[in-house]
Parts: sequence; C-alpha cells; structure tokens
Amino acid sequence: MLHTMAKRLACLFVSREIIPESQKDVSAYGLELIFSTLLNGVLVFTFAIGFGLFLETVLTLIPFMLIRSKAGGYHAKTHVGCASGFLFVYLIGMAAMSYIPTESATIIMGIMVIVSAAIVLIIGLAPHKNRPLSRREFWKFRFQARCLASTLSLIGLVGLYIWPALFIYFSLGLFIAAGSLLTAWMINKRERGIRK
Repeated sequence: MLHTMAKRLACLFVSREIIPESQKDVSAYGLELIFSTLLNGVLVFTFAIGFGLFLETVLTLIPFMLIRSKAGGYHAKTHVGCASGFLFVYLIGMAAMSYIPTESATIIMGIMVIVSAAIVLIIGLAPHKNRPLSRREFWKFRFQARCLASTLSLIGLVGLYIWPALFIYFSLGLFIAAGSLLTAWMINKRERGIRK
C-alpha cells in the first residue's frame, strides 16, 4: 500500500516536472520511507496521547532513534510488519514501566542500561543488506554508535538517579534499540552461516 502510494506520487511529480524521470525510483523510495515513518509516528503518538504518556514516549523515542540511526537494527520485511512490531514492543514496554513500581523499575532499568550499552559496545553496528557500507563507513558508523551508546547510557544512569520516574522511559528506549541491534546481528550471523 505505501509502496503503491509512493510510486504514484513520484509519477505525479514526474508528470508535473517537479522531478526528472531519472529520479522517479529514488523519489518513490524516499517517499515510501517518509510514509512509513509517519505511519509509525502517528500510531505511536496516538497511543501516547490516549494513555497520557506523551512525554514518556518522547523520552523513549529519543535514544531509540539516535541509536538506530547509527547502529542499525532489525528491519521487518514489510511496513505493516515494522509498524505493528514496533507498536507491540512499545506497548509492552510502556505497560511494564507503568505497572512496575518506580523503585523496582529504576533498579531494573539501571541494569538494562548497562546491558544495552554492552550490546552496542560489543556489536557496534548491524548493517542492512539494502544499504551496503564501505569499510570506511562501517568503522565510522560503528565508532559513532559506540560513542553515542556510551553517552546516552551515562545520561540514562544519571537521569535514573535524579529523576527516575521519567528516565525509566529513556532507559527503555536504549533497551529497545539494543534489542533491535542484537536481533539484527543474530539474523545477519545466521544468514552468513547458511550461505557458507
């Protein structure tokens, strides 16, 4: 559905001479990514506003998106799979943080921040087959992901000490990003093993 919408809009742009014919496929792909991101955002923020967890959701998404932008992570095969998978993880995480007493959640999330940092520091990066990286890009993104994970983990640990009721959500975002990275890394490792 999103693919079809993006392709049609790209064709419209070509017919209106907004973009050249040679850029149609690239534009369609970019539009598809924008539509997918908007779909995920609308779904998550609809639930966030509905449950009164807007600030908590923003705090969860900041480290998640930052880590994902540098380290990568699991990619579903379809946009619907991506949206429903992230929404499922988001809802489970929010429910857990809402029902676990703050004192317990603070201890649990402190441990999860350390585990998350360790995962990103060890793995560093899980490139996707649709976005091949040069050797230089690989090392650059890996270094940036590790620096980012270290910084965000430090912010998370300090935040858990200063303002635990909110920073359990920040820590949740780190944990979800690290879990996504670990999942992608295991899938990549399995696929490389199958090809050998």
